[in-house]
Amino acid sequence: MPGKWICRTFATAAMAITATALGFQAVQAKRTDQPLNTAATAETYDADRSARFGSGSSASDLESVSTLERSWSREVRTSIQEALMWVGDYRGKLDGNLSGPARIAIRRFQGRIGVPVTGYLTIDELVILRDQRAEAFNATGFRRVHEDLLGIHVGLPMTLLRRGQEQAGVVVYEPVDQAPGVGLALIAMPGTHADLRDQRINLSASELVGADPITVTQSDWFIISGNRDQFRSYSFLRLDGGVIRGFILTWTAHADHNYRPLATAILNSFHPVGGAAIDPLKAVSN
Repeated sequence: MPGKWICRTFATAAMAITATALGFQAVQAKRTDQPLNTAATAETYDADRSARFGSGSSASDLESVSTLERSWSREVRTSIQEALMWVGDYRGKLDGNLSGPARIAIRRFQGRIGVPVTGYLTIDELVILRDQRAEAFNATGFRRVHEDLLGIHVGLPMTLLRRGQEQAGVVVYEPVDQAPGVGLALIAMPGTHADLRDQRINLSASELVGADPITVTQSDWFIISGNRDQFRSYSFLRLDGGVIRGFILTWTAHADHNYRPLATAILNSFHPVGGAAIDPLKAVSN
């Protein structure tokens, strides 16, 4: 019996966010194909802000810049990952590790701003990265939101979204007038590992994600990145203490560079709180 309610609750969230995403395709006015960030120059350098990265030479030779990187603390390296995330070049964990995916992201960033692609950042490149990050971050109004009824604390782009309908186990955030093309549903419901697996299977087969979604699965969570026609989706569900919590984010394909970083930002800020969750059975019976 509870499993049926869980499927119905998740289906409600999926249908709501799918309908919103499909509706975005009809929006033609006030659209922008340009990224939120802009290429700043070293003349905008702020000494106080750059101090987070430590000091060092702006020499472009690999030995100098790799030595500079080794002098950074984990906090500094994590802040660089976070900046790369906001400008759309990094989609991984914020763990302070600048090898692997983060190194690829640095090369992508360097190629995008037209400097030598070394995989190691110079001071001047850090200045540009910091300014681009500030531009992108400020444009979203990203701040922490407490949905205590769901037991979820999470960062959301409140310049782009407003809190909309609330149903048993689901809170939908709708796009504000000036930001068509993005929508989000927060989800919390009692469940088991079997329920989590069922939701992964159901979501993978839904029209929300389209054909050939990218899926990352662990024993107690999964991520599904979808690509359907003119819109994209990013879904995360996690089982913790007998409660399945997560989110579904959608955006239009034309704004992919603007909004894909939000998926990584929301995921990295997602924090379950206690054992709170809306029980669909109790919600319907009241």
